Amino acid sequence: MGIKKGDTLRFYHPNLTTALSSVANAANHMRSFKKGSTTSGDKHEVFGGIIFTSFGRGEPLFGQPNVDSSPFLDNCPSMTLCGTYSGWVLGRGDLNMYATESREEKAVRSFMHECGSVCLIMSYTG
Repeated sequence: MGIKKGDTLRFYHPNLTTALSSVANAANHMRSFKKGSTTSGDKHEVFGGIIFTSFGRGEPLFGQPNVDSSPFLDNCPSMTLCGTYSGWVLGRGDLNMYATESREEKAVRSFMHECGSVCLIMSYTG
């Protein structure tokens, strides 16, 4: 990849306290969303969820299973939930698709890391 003098390097160290705080925030947002309504007064109907999480989470990070899925399980226990584990998490990479940099140069600027989780709830208003 050719690391040069002056290059910026980013290191990521998993932090249990931050990860637990993020899971709690996701649960709180999901609870609020489920109870909330739209500006027109229609109620949100949650019908499913998707979770993408990395192998570095779960028992290796939290010491117990199902922590990342707990916001779904606690708020919508009968909801259909799907997802996958992976070595890398879906996330924001380089947003500039038209840059003239090589693929290797773009990879250096990626914001993705190997110990994250992405959650999505699916709903409709009615």
